[in-house]
Amino acid sequence: FSIASCPTPTMASPMELSGPCSPEEIPMYAPVVLKSENGFLCVTTGAPAFVEECNTECEFFLAVHNNKGTIRHGFLNAGTRTYLSLKAGWTTSSLILNPSGQDLFEAAETFALTPVDGNKVVLAQGAYFVNSKLSTTKNMADAAQFELFRMAGNKAAYPITLVRSVFTFDRPEGRANETTIWDAAAMHEHFVIEEGTWQIETLHFKVEAPVTNLRKVVTTYKMGVKVDTQTVILGDYTPQEDPFTFTFQRNEVPEGYMVRGWYSQTTNFVSDEGPAAVPKQSDFEIVARR
Repeated sequence: FSIASCPTPTMASPMELSGPCSPEEIPMYAPVVLKSENGFLCVTTGAPAFVEECNTECEFFLAVHNNKGTIRHGFLNAGTRTYLSLKAGWTTSSLILNPSGQDLFEAAETFALTPVDGNKVVLAQGAYFVNSKLSTTKNMADAAQFELFRMAGNKAAYPITLVRSVFTFDRPEGRANETTIWDAAAMHEHFVIEEGTWQIETLHFKVEAPVTNLRKVVTTYKMGVKVDTQTVILGDYTPQEDPFTFTFQRNEVPEGYMVRGWYSQTTNFVSDEGPAAVPKQSDFEIVARR
């Protein structure tokens, strides 16, 4: 995302704001606050409410979820580490928090941020909108209008920031190796992989806070059915200026008619302290040798 027209505030106060910003001007997991004519949207005693003065309970990290071209946004509360969602039962629901530990791809719900006036947006989910009473309405005219502001400081949503993954495919019969770079800023990646190749992944990541027993957990699905879960332990890390690298063991891509086709994967990084990095999704197809 370009942030040229909505820079990060440079003031010393962590409550210093910059904006209002359009969602496209805010980078992934930047700290933001939402303000409407009723005040700032905050989480007080576990429940969302509007308050007049911005405080740390009003701080969210803006997540962007691109599901096959459909942009949705999730709001991860900086204090509770949970996502805002709308409780099932639309007509009587209010804005609630998902249980701790749920990630954007599982139980956490996301919103379409629909522009209405300049940089103002409404929070939409399907045919429903969030209104000024923090319940839902089908009438867009009754929806609460919010402005997004970036917050000062370099607080990170997660202790680990993924930089990139470099996949090297060692193909048989003396053919040239193939390298694919996984863009850490993309919530979804799509790959075509040749059967019978050998795959080596090198992960580059930055550490923003100490983590103990960092693990990468990859769950693979085919036609919606879970077919495999792998956990790899990366170890303990403390912050440093330069990115760390970790090279995983060489892995053979299976071959044969039965394994060809499309797969989806969910990748989570967890530590003894909790979720450690932005969850990722990818789709890949295993194809016959060319």
